[in-house]
Amino acid sequence: MALTFRRRIFACSAWALGLCMGASTLASEPDAAADASSGTSAAVAGGGKAVFWSRNNERFVLAGVAVATPQWNAEVNADDSRLAFTAEEQAELVQHLRDTLERLVTLPAVPPHVGPATRPEAAVPLHIEPAAGSDTAGAAPAVLGLQAYITQASMPNITRNWFVMALPIPIPGIRSLLRSRGGAGIDVAFVRSGEADRVASFQCDYQAGMVSILDSYRRLAQAKTAMERCVDKLAWSAPEGRLVDSAPEVGAADTTTRSP
Repeated sequence: MALTFRRRIFACSAWALGLCMGASTLASEPDAAADASSGTSAAVAGGGKAVFWSRNNERFVLAGVAVATPQWNAEVNADDSRLAFTAEEQAELVQHLRDTLERLVTLPAVPPHVGPATRPEAAVPLHIEPAAGSDTAGAAPAVLGLQAYITQASMPNITRNWFVMALPIPIPGIRSLLRSRGGAGIDVAFVRSGEADRVASFQCDYQAGMVSILDSYRRLAQAKTAMERCVDKLAWSAPEGRLVDSAPEVGAADTTTRSP
């Protein structure tokens, strides 16, 4: 009797697992952001990629930059529940990105989840650090503007996630693997006033990790978190003039840009 019961439980679990894996295949995740033609790139934890490019590998101090209102350039598809953002939700995501960027460039420029011991130094206005011995060394800092675009955004399939939660799956961790996730991608450009060419650019595509359980049942939470993670990466990368995948270690040598 007990053996028959265990077999039934195993059969139900196997059936549920196969059904969810099929649903996972049908509900494809958004593609990762394409790399730029030049610059450094790396995979982003949770899924996606990031790339940072600056002219001549120039470095920046992120403070005092004027942030323009971000633009929505993401796909909106009413037939796909993961891409069907309303106009109000789009405006909320745009405002969230602007607020996150403005916190980054306001003195002191500390992203929300970067501690004081690891924050990039930002005590002077944003400027380009001239190369040693160049003709521009000692010149007045060139103040730049920041333009941002939301290039990709998706929400989790909440109905699917509730279904996964209700399944009798006795194997730990399987629900996290089968849970639908959302995310976002951004494109950030540094430009001089009156010029169209970018001095530096940053692209990032981030997908929420498997452990984001509560946010799996909220429409905008994971897209907002994805943008915050991308802005964190921008805060670490701009002072180095290259892509930096994580916050600088406490006590590491100071490699940030200082004013001449």
